[in-house]
Formats: sequence, structure tokens, C-alpha cells
Amino acid sequence: PKTAADCQTKLVDQIQLRQQLEDGQRQLELALRSLNRSCPQVVPLSVQEQQRQTVLVQNKLNDIEASISSTIETLEFLCSRLPSLEQKLKDADDIITPAVMATLR
Repeated sequence: PKTAADCQTKLVDQIQLRQQLEDGQRQLELALRSLNRSCPQVVPLSVQEQQRQTVLVQNKLNDIEASISSTIETLEFLCSRLPSLEQKLKDADDIITPAVMATLR
């Protein structure tokens, strides 16, 4: 059974994933700049091709970010529901346990 702590851990993991994604994006941009400086003899891509590839990568990153955001929202919703679900389980247990005990007597 999932607890509020499990849910909170998942939420923290998703937020850390988003931060790692952003860090990776920055590192990729730095590596590309460094590569472009150190390899000027390489025939550069046309401006249009650079823009096309940049858009493709950005779209992928946006898709990943949207997926992570959606997962975070779902986890936040589930976390918000846990206390009331835990209370309902406790209430049900308070009713069922005495009934079972009475039946066993």
C-alpha cells in the first residue's frame, strides 16, 4: 500500500528529474558551443538546418517537460487524496473490526 511518504518521495524524484533535465540541457548547450569553437574546420550546418534541428530538440525537451509536469500534477493530486483515503480506511476498520469480533464471540 502506498503511503503519503511514498507519494512525497515520488514527487521529489520527479522534481529532481526535471532539474536534471534542465541541467543536462545546459550542459548540452555548453558542449555544443565548445565543440563549435574547437572544430571550426568542420563544415557548419546551414542556418536553416541549425534552426530545424534546434526546433526538433526543443520540441522533444518540451514533450519531456510536459510529461514530467503531468506526472507531478498527478502525484500531487494523489498525495492530496491520501489523508482522506487513510481516514476512510480507518473509519471502515473501526466499523468492521468490532463487527468481526462480535461475530467470532
